[in-house]
Amino acid sequence: MSMLADYRRLERKLARKLRQLEALKRHPGLQREIEFEEKLFCLLADYNFSTHEVFSIFAPCLVPELKPWAPARPRQQGKRRDIKHYSNPYTGEILSVKSGSLNKTLKSWRLRYGPLEVESWMSTQSG
Repeated sequence: MSMLADYRRLERKLARKLRQLEALKRHPGLQREIEFEEKLFCLLADYNFSTHEVFSIFAPCLVPELKPWAPARPRQQGKRRDIKHYSNPYTGEILSVKSGSLNKTLKSWRLRYGPLEVESWMSTQSG
C-alpha cells in the first residue's frame, strides 16, 4: 500500500473516531458518570480515604490483604561466573572475560581461528 493511501485511510479512521468521541461526550449517561466520579473523589478527599481503603470496606474479597510485617524473601544469588583467561599464541594478546558470548575480541578470534582452537587457549580461575 502506498504511503498516500495509508495516510488517507488513517485520516478517514481518525475522522470517524472523532465523530464517535463527540457523540459520546454529548451522551447523558457519560455526563452523569463524570459528575458522580467528581463528587466521589471530592468526598474521598474530604474524609482522607483512598480508593484502596474504600474497596477494602465494601469488597474486602477483591482487595489483597497487605502484611507489612511479612518478611521479604531473600534474593537468590546466581552462580558466580568464573573468569576465563585466553592467551592468543599468534598475537600474544591476553584476554580475561566472564561472558564469552558478549566479548567482541573473543568472537573475532573464534571466527578467525575456529572455536575449538580458541578454547584450547583458555585457562580458568575462580574469582
